[in-house]
Amino acid sequence: MKILCFDVGGTNTKYAVLDEELNITHKGRFPTIYSSLEDFIAGIEKIYEETAGEVSGFAMSMPGVIDPVTGYVKFGGSLVSIIRDINLKDLIKERLGCPVSIANDAKCAAMAEIGYGSLKDNRNAIVITLGTGIGGCLVYNREVVYGSHLYSGEFSFIRPGFDRDRAIPWAHRNGAAGLLARVQEQLETDQQFSGEEIFQMASEGNEKVLVALDQFTYELARQLYNLQCVFDPEKVAIGGGISEQPLLFEMLERNLEVVRGQFGRMSPPKPHVVTCQFNNDSNLIGAMYKFVQDKDKGIN
Repeated sequence: MKILCFDVGGTNTKYAVLDEELNITHKGRFPTIYSSLEDFIAGIEKIYEETAGEVSGFAMSMPGVIDPVTGYVKFGGSLVSIIRDINLKDLIKERLGCPVSIANDAKCAAMAEIGYGSLKDNRNAIVITLGTGIGGCLVYNREVVYGSHLYSGEFSFIRPGFDRDRAIPWAHRNGAAGLLARVQEQLETDQQFSGEEIFQMASEGNEKVLVALDQFTYELARQLYNLQCVFDPEKVAIGGGISEQPLLFEMLERNLEVVRGQFGRMSPPKPHVVTCQFNNDSNLIGAMYKFVQDKDKGIN
């Protein structure tokens, strides 16, 4: 069985054809479509028509609050201007004429790790994806936790501090914009830097950039302890673009020790942090895993 899988991101939409052994073909990408819902679905249809002779279904990972069974999208994340309060699964299924599965992107990243990756031997875990925002997923008894209102794992909206007048969401602190803001502040510039450029400067020993990364990973470490206290997972798997940078994890481990020292003798268990195994392909693989699970349940 081969499935056309989409991973809709804030900037680009990636796609590929996957089979159940995770062989990947027909990989590509295009700028994520924001102009209208019709244009968005037409973009999907165009790629599907190119692969329709060999695929037997369509699976999609995307941001937002999504019912995992019906495919109803309450809130489309960065796509909210065109996708909100609609059953996107039904619309795509009608257009393509094939089985369809849709899931939240962070949930897909978690399902890839549960099914085939760094969490395949664990029962309870947390997955965090650091990107434009902060995606998240709780895994209990190897099942994704969706919550009563489908909001479980929406870590972007967590308010890390107690300042009433500046309730800054976690996404603004440990998302891509938060890292950039710290670097710009340290370098006293408005220049835009990519994540790759930031880590390149850090690897070259730029002291100011290293200070920014230390601030970034310290706040990340504090939130990981908060999540450890709430859910007490066996592991926390971190993915997203910057998760491919070894320096990020070196500095995060250092700051996890700093935070543990602040607890004294009453410290909770130190979060066991691992990298997501599939990185850039995790959402595509997770979308495939979700499609197979839905097929077994007869709901796609």
